[in-house]
Amino acid sequence: MSQYYNHMNTYHISYAAYSFDKDEPEYIRARRYMPETGQGLEGTALTPEYENDGFFDTGVKHHITIIKQGDNLYMKVSNTAQTKYYWFDTGNFPPLKSGRIGLRQMWTRAARYANFIIYEL
Repeated sequence: MSQYYNHMNTYHISYAAYSFDKDEPEYIRARRYMPETGQGLEGTALTPEYENDGFFDTGVKHHITIIKQGDNLYMKVSNTAQTKYYWFDTGNFPPLKSGRIGLRQMWTRAARYANFIIYEL
């Protein structure tokens, strides 16, 4: 994992994330990975962080839209029952204006992805 966040120059959003420990909350969190700083994950968290949202249920199809505009990172998540909006402030970090976009699947999770589309304003 450290190879990932120590060398990727990117934004990262963790969603539907939870520990297998029932006492730990689920969360939606964003980070700004900055390569070669030598700080690891320290100082990479974007604010705010969302806990115990209860939005992502196993087996439910979700539509996710992410928009990066200025110093803001927006995330809209919807399913047949509800829609929620999330916002993260990127203003305290070096700007990121180009690079690769990808999906990273944790080995302990399972998901299907479809209709992955990227637009540029």
